[in-house]
Amino acid sequence: MSSVVVLRRLMGGLLAPTLLLALLAMPAAAQPSPTTWYIAPSASGDASGSSPDDAQSLTRINRVIKAASPGDEIVILADRGPYLDQSSATIWRGGTPEAPITIRGGAADGSPATPLIQSTRSNPWTPDGKHGGEIFRLSSGADNLHVENLSFADVGTAFRIMGDVDNLHLRDMSATNIRRFLTTHLSGSEPSASLTNSSITEVRVAGFSKNVIRLAYNSHDVLVEDVVGDSQRQDGDNFAMGVHLIDSVHEVVLRRVGMHNSHDTQNEYWNGDGFATERGTYRITFEATSATGSTDGGYDLKSEETLLIAPYAADNKRNYRIWASATIVGCDSVDPVKRGGIGESVHLNAGADAVVDLYGCEFVGPADPDRIDPTATVTIDSHVPAAWQAELDRVLGFSDRSSGGESPDGPVPPALPEGDPVTDSTVPAPGGVDGTSGRQDELPQTGAVDIETPGEQTPPDSADDGGTRRHTHFVRN
Repeated sequence: MSSVVVLRRLMGGLLAPTLLLALLAMPAAAQPSPTTWYIAPSASGDASGSSPDDAQSLTRINRVIKAASPGDEIVILADRGPYLDQSSATIWRGGTPEAPITIRGGAADGSPATPLIQSTRSNPWTPDGKHGGEIFRLSSGADNLHVENLSFADVGTAFRIMGDVDNLHLRDMSATNIRRFLTTHLSGSEPSASLTNSSITEVRVAGFSKNVIRLAYNSHDVLVEDVVGDSQRQDGDNFAMGVHLIDSVHEVVLRRVGMHNSHDTQNEYWNGDGFATERGTYRITFEATSATGSTDGGYDLKSEETLLIAPYAADNKRNYRIWASATIVGCDSVDPVKRGGIGESVHLNAGADAVVDLYGCEFVGPADPDRIDPTATVTIDSHVPAAWQAELDRVLGFSDRSSGGESPDGPVPPALPEGDPVTDSTVPAPGGVDGTSGRQDELPQTGAVDIETPGEQTPPDSADDGGTRRHTHFVRN
């Protein structure tokens, strides 16, 4: 009911024309300005978080989120000292889709600054040392949050998703000596812990023993962009994987992501992957990604409908391990290196019943070119059909993996932290221990894939590109 109708009824239907005109001319009520709240290493003042002098502690940040309104900002103060031996901060509140709450590092005067959040992980880390604590624990209800400009050191997990969380965006962070940066792992009271409609961008991790990112349950529509992780050969946590996707995770895009030096000697077959997807996951897309220096696969992929555009793999035992359906366009495989354990180094490993199409890929180095299961279907085509060339051009338009220099959209992320792990093949690996991974690691050696050469063909959507010839394209040094 309009205000005019209300006034007519209140005045018995007799509304003075001048009053009506004045009512219509009234401006709409102004929206309140966002409020800034404050977090410090320890609470001070009245601990309301309403000012730097009344800051709340990080452990109780959920109280501040409860007091805040959608669109407000919470500053984790960087100029009040480091957050040492930090306990977990459990969050189960958030903003709205239209007005998320922003949590960011900064100084009391409003200037940019990055707080250091530190836990109790042993440094240097060893398997019998402390794993470190969890910092942010997000339960269901912690939706519509933007978190940015934070630094972590010696923590077990920077972000643990313990319930279904939607519209979470993490940006501009660094972490050193951690077990995991982000994992989805439910608590006992939650039915699942899926991360949806979210992003993880501009993150650099130096030193991890388990994962940079682990997504599970029904997580979907997640963007991972401009993220670099270097395990720095932390060994002893079993199944080290830079990015690990399991359960029914789907619709994940990894763009300009580099994972390096995953190192795992815990079993007779040495594991340790740059990227790993398990059976049940599907529609995972890699764009201009890089995987180097791992003791097993650069890309160890069991997901269906997997797409890799301009991927780079070097210095892993098996640069590409494909177990299901995948299309790979414009890939590079350089110098696979075996550091230990059973199994030989190889450029391409295709498992039982895998269906793999490779276009415009180049294999460089003295390792065996491929290890293909007899039931796998593998097509290697040195020519890129026009439809895929357009996608390749799009991806390479914003990334040059080899140079690490500037691109039209800014710096290329797989410029690696703390040196270049690609050249780290001389690092001695610790001895292995007993046990096996249970994977199908040993496949018959069949030599190079020799696909029939039917002559000129016209690929779909490229009637005038000159046709293709299917053949292997291994380039030796």
